Amino acid sequence: MKNIILLGSGNVATHLGIALKNSNYTIVQVYSKSIENAKVLANKLNAQFTNNLSKLKSADLIIVCINDDAILSVLSQIKNTAIVHTSGSIGLDVFKQKFTNYGVFYPLQTFNKEIDINISEIPFCIEGNSLEFEKQLIKIAKALSNNVVKMNSQQRKQLHIAAVFACNFSNHMYSIADDLLAKKNIDFKILLPLIRKTNANLENYRPKEVQTGPAKRKNIAIIQEHIGLENDNLNCEYTCSFFTTKNKKIIGPFVAKRKLVNGTSWIIEVKKVRKIENLIKRISKKINNVGSFNIQLRNGKKGPIPFEFNSRFSGTTSVRAHYGFNEPEMYLKN
Repeated sequence: MKNIILLGSGNVATHLGIALKNSNYTIVQVYSKSIENAKVLANKLNAQFTNNLSKLKSADLIIVCINDDAILSVLSQIKNTAIVHTSGSIGLDVFKQKFTNYGVFYPLQTFNKEIDINISEIPFCIEGNSLEFEKQLIKIAKALSNNVVKMNSQQRKQLHIAAVFACNFSNHMYSIADDLLAKKNIDFKILLPLIRKTNANLENYRPKEVQTGPAKRKNIAIIQEHIGLENDNLNCEYTCSFFTTKNKKIIGPFVAKRKLVNGTSWIIEVKKVRKIENLIKRISKKINNVGSFNIQLRNGKKGPIPFEFNSRFSGTTSVRAHYGFNEPEMYLKN
C-alpha cells in the first residue's frame, strides 16, 4: 500500500502526511471541509485536494484524521476501500458495516502543525480487522516510527483515557501555575527545570515512587493555606455548621468567612450569605446526622462549593459559641 488519501488537514493529518511523504509513500489526495485548508496541506505533499467526498480518487488506503464526532458522517459517504482512522477513543467496529479491510492507525502524541516533532519516537498503536491487513498497517507504521504496538480497541480506549490524564490534565495544571505566577509578575519559565526533572524521573521510576510535595508529606497546614489563597474563581473560604437534635430538629446554619494561617482559622467574620445558608440547609436535610456537622466551602463566581465535611466539634466551636451558636450547650440540652 503506497498510495494514500488523507481525510483531514489538521494537526494529525499534517504531521502524518509529511512523515509518509518523507518515507516514500505517495499522498494522492487531501480532503477537508475547507477547500483552502485542503489546498495548503496538499501543496506541502504534492497532492491533489478536494472538499467533496464524492470526488475522492482511487488509492490503496484512506487514513481518516478528523474529529471523532465527524467520523461516522464521513464514513457513510465513502465507498468500500481499505481504510483506517487515527482516533484513540473510537473502536474498530465503526467500520464493520461497510468496509472489507479496516483498522486503526493511532499515533500516541499531542500534535500541533506549527511545531516540529520527531515522529520516529512516537508510539503507533495498530489494529486491523484481519491478520493480513494488520501486517500491512504495521509495515507502514514501522516505516515512520521505531515504536509500533499491536493494541485492541479496549486497550486503546484505556490508553487514551490515561493519555488525557498524563498530557491534557497536566498541561491544564501548567496553565493554572502560569496564571498563579502571573499575578505576582513571575515568569513561568522558572518552573521549567522542576518540570523537566519531574518528567525525567519517570524514565526510571513509576509515578507513585517519585511523588513529592505537601500531600505526600501529609502537611495539612500547608495544604489548607494553599486552599485559602485567593484566586479569581474561588476567592473566599467559609466554615459552616448546623446542629441536628435527636428529634431531628435542625438548628442553624452558622456561617463565617475565615482567613487561614498555618492551617488554622486566624480571622473570622460572621456574616449572612443567603446562597451559602440555603446550600447548608439543603445539605442538612439530606444527611442523617445527630449533633454538630461542619462544612468547609469556597465561594466564588460559580457560587459556594463544599470541599470538606466533618461530623464533630470544630476548631472554631468557641468562636461560634461567642456569637450565639453554642454547640456544646446544644449537646447538653438535646
